[in-house]
Amino acid sequence: MRVIEGIIAATSSLDEALATESRALVQTATPEAYRQYLARLFGFIAPLERSLAKFPDLRSAVDTRRFDKHELLRRDLEALNTRASELVCCSEIPIFNDVQTALGWAYVMERSSLGHTALFQALASLMPREAAFAASYVKCYFGAIGESWRNFVEALDAAATSELETTRIIAAAQDASSAYVAWSRVPLHALVHRAAIRLVR
Repeated sequence: MRVIEGIIAATSSLDEALATESRALVQTATPEAYRQYLARLFGFIAPLERSLAKFPDLRSAVDTRRFDKHELLRRDLEALNTRASELVCCSEIPIFNDVQTALGWAYVMERSSLGHTALFQALASLMPREAAFAASYVKCYFGAIGESWRNFVEALDAAATSELETTRIIAAAQDASSAYVAWSRVPLHALVHRAAIRLVR
């Protein structure tokens, strides 16, 4: 069994959370709902990418330029009059000491990108202004999502050369999935620092 198959089997709750978030955004289809959607993503992705950046050995396993999505989110939020510095970030991201754990946690970000094309198309139809000026994050792999996903899956396989390493990747992805699901349930008002709430409303 390829490691990706084990990850997918162990992280069904992540797929449900991602689908629920995207569906709620499309159904609501307001700039405020989109701002909140991006704010929640930034709060998880920014600290995760900071932790990944602190683990230099990861560069030997994957092109780490893909882990700069928080900057895209920051620009999109600024286009929606929200400063990323005013947002609360998830505190459950660990410090990485091995490639397998780092890649397992990175899976959460890469998995979410698979729905970006459909989401951008919906945004372009429902919120054309926001799609034009505040959608760099959902367009990060635009036109190359399949290739990007294959590259990441290959990196997972290359890092899983033993049963122990495979188990480590799957366990990390499961931990990351659980952390994201918990984060997705944090009330929206708690995603903004109290002192900044008046500024971003």
